[in-house]
Amino acid sequence: MTTLGTKPLATKLTFDSDCMWVDLADGRQLSVPLAYFPRLFRADMAHLENYIISGGGTGLHWEELDEDISVDALLLGIWDRTGFKPASETSPQRMNETPPPGSKAENLDQFSGIQANNVTSTS
Repeated sequence: MTTLGTKPLATKLTFDSDCMWVDLADGRQLSVPLAYFPRLFRADMAHLENYIISGGGTGLHWEELDEDISVDALLLGIWDRTGFKPASETSPQRMNETPPPGSKAENLDQFSGIQANNVTSTS
């Protein structure tokens, strides 16, 4: 539900080293930290760019990464609450299971227990 009365629809995705940028049909652009979605965070650029905009713009899907994201959920600040999973559990194409010291992957655990909408990760 939006206050504008129109459903937010994605038209295009782009990525940088830290964020996914979602262009919406109404002209807005949403920046979402990749760290909020561990599967996306650990994926290389080729896998990130292999997405499908589904439902006429209401959903984002990565077949190879087994990731589905609702555009409405992004606007509400809802992210993946399943927590960090090692690369071996998510995709053989991902980074090494043990991130190098100081890398952004080393800090993923801080997101695994974040509360959103009064729901806490149970995995």
